[in-house]
Amino acid sequence: GEGVACAEWNPSPVRVGWSPLSMRGYERAAVMLHNSQSIVPVLQRTLTRAEELFTARAYLHQYHAHGLGEEDFVHAFQRLGSVANAYQGLSEA
Repeated sequence: GEGVACAEWNPSPVRVGWSPLSMRGYERAAVMLHNSQSIVPVLQRTLTRAEELFTARAYLHQYHAHGLGEEDFVHAFQRLGSVANAYQGLSEA
């Protein structure tokens, strides 16, 4: 069969995790992570909106009050952009 293209830093196409600990009133919690490029549009929209808010200096005073500097935002934007690019590159590989 045809293989699944995954980002190189996360070669597993699906991961499932669970916890026996109570969370928000539920007895158990579970999460499934799917490693595919279907997330690219969401990442790109999130990055675009976050950069717009940052450029407008929206809410920055609240982040500064908790010890986050502008360099933290720049680093986060770079990391998210790298993740989006890695997944986008799967279709080009």
